[in-house]
Amino acid sequence: MSTDTAAGRSPARRRGLTARAGSAIRELASRAHAPGDARAHAAGWTVIVTPGLAGLTGRTYRDPRFAAIRPDRRRAAAEGRPG
Repeated sequence: MSTDTAAGRSPARRRGLTARAGSAIRELASRAHAPGDARAHAAGWTVIVTPGLAGLTGRTYRDPRFAAIRPDRRRAAAEGRPG
């Protein structure tokens, strides 16, 4: 029995090619988001890497000051007000 596939490559070789392609795609996404990440870090924001299609990633930027203005839902519920 042969380990060759229809494409003429062994399963181990295909996994190696897939891993390299995935790594290259992630590197491309990191380079594309680098300017925005740098601006967010300089402003004190948090950067969350989100999964995307075909191995590409997205970013979510969050200003931590918004957490300070979010209503405390437990306290509002205890006081009988909507939170």
